This record gives sequence, C-alpha cells and structure tokens, in this order.
Amino acid sequence: MSERPDREYTADDLLAAAADAGVTVSGRLITNWVAKGLLDRPRVRGLGRGRGTVATWPEDQRQLFLALLEQRRGVKRLATLCNLPVTVWLDSEGLDRDYVPLSQVRRCLATWATAYRAGPRRAARHTAELLIEQQGMPHISQRARRALIDAVVAATGGGPLDRGSLHDAARRAFDSERFAGLWLRTIEARFAAIERLEDIDDETFETARSMVNQAATTYVDQRLAMPRVPGSVLAVDLRATHFAARRARAFEVVGELASNTCLSLLTVLGFVQLAREQGSNFPRNRPRDRSHGPGAWHEEV
Repeated sequence: MSERPDREYTADDLLAAAADAGVTVSGRLITNWVAKGLLDRPRVRGLGRGRGTVATWPEDQRQLFLALLEQRRGVKRLATLCNLPVTVWLDSEGLDRDYVPLSQVRRCLATWATAYRAGPRRAARHTAELLIEQQGMPHISQRARRALIDAVVAATGGGPLDRGSLHDAARRAFDSERFAGLWLRTIEARFAAIERLEDIDDETFETARSMVNQAATTYVDQRLAMPRVPGSVLAVDLRATHFAARRARAFEVVGELASNTCLSLLTVLGFVQLAREQGSNFPRNRPRDRSHGPGAWHEEV
C-alpha cells in the first residue's frame, strides 16, 4: 500500500492532497475523522526549543484519507465509512505492520456502535437481511421478517437485552428452534460486544481478526464456486470466460464483505468475549491463506 512509508504529512498536506483529487474539505473534517476513528491520531513532535510542535500522519493514513474521501461521495452515513479503516486493519493480518492501528479500530467500532444504537430500526433491518442471507437461514415471509425486525428493535433499543421476546419472535419467524437459537446467539454476541467494547483486550481483537478473515475466505470460496469446464477444443476460451466472470464476481463479493466489516467484527468479538467469560479457550492465531483478503486492499483477488 505504501510506497514511502517514512514520509510524514501535516493537515495542510492532507488538504492539499484532497484538493489535487478534486475534493475541497476543511481541517475540521480531519479533526472530526480523527475523533471518530476514521483517521489515526497524528504523531506530535517538537520542532525545537521555542518553536512549538507539528502534528503529522504517515503515508498509510494519507492513502486512507483519500480513499475515505472517494467513498464518502457515495454514502450518507458516517458509520458506513467506518467499515473502510476496519477492513484495512483486518487485511493487514500477517503483514509486516498494521496499516491501521488497533487503537484506531477501537474508536472506529465505537463510532459504528453508537450509530447502531442511535438508529436501531435501520440497523435491525440490516441485521435481519445479513443473518438470513449469510448464515444459511431458511426463507421467511415478509410479514415474519418485519416482525423479527421489530423484535430486534424492541430488544436492543437502549435497555437490557430482552432475550425472551427476541427468542419468541425468532422461533415464530423461522419455525425452527435451531435457527431461532442461532439467531439469538448472534444478536446476543453483537449486543455483548457493543456493551463491553472498552473492556475487550487486544488478544481478543487479534483472535477475532483471524476468525473473521478465515470466515471471509470460506465465504468467498463458496460464493465463487463454479462448475468445471469440460475438456474440448473450446476449453481455453470457456476457461477464459469463466475466469473473467469469476474475477468480476470476486470483486463484487469482496465488496459485500467490506461493506459489513464492522458488523462482522463486532459479532465475532462478542462470540469470543462471551466464550472467554464462560471459561472457554481459543487456540493461538495461525498464519492464514491470504489469497482472499476481506478488503482486497493490498492484493488483487
């Protein structure tokens, strides 16, 4: 990602880079994005006796700043932008350094979680769609879907988690104790992560990062599964066609994952945290196959 990792940039440098990209923003935006975790806190160093200090960001953060500005053109909510820094952090696993530090990821998740709690109906609808699509839930009617969304809103709308009402709604919607239980555990995990975010230690974050990346690799492989091309005189052309389609689909699927990074990471954090509170142990992280990164920030798919 970084061609000049030792280069440092001031706020004025960042604004100039934005202007070169055709975007006019103010220093206030940078300050706000630092507070929200979209950008890392600057490095502050002294200029010498009586000369004050200077605050700078590395090349990685300049690249992130420009990417955020580009993505900002097509999104309406700050919480949506939070997915990008978290995706970069996830995709830095196993590299020589994290392009986004964990301290920034924590602030970014806190921003996303605040938006989740402030707008529970929209978040609940998004949650319902994701769980049904990505976790193998059976098809449910639109009426049952709406009822389940309302139950999530009521159960997580600021007070203690109402486990009973949520379980009843899930059981009615899915007509299956197994799927109702899976749904409930997922909601509980996400709720636990949001409530305990400041207390979750770094090791738990690293374990969750590895688990999210491993799950992303499996998910992409499953979504991209395609029939083998039979051997024939047209096999080369057919393979090329299939490869092009697979590559295009790969970017589409990776984009789907990246747009839900905060949701996925918080959910896994919750599962790991709850398991550890109950005395379960997780194995140490192992190097993963980086052939499919969740954000494709550094490598082509």
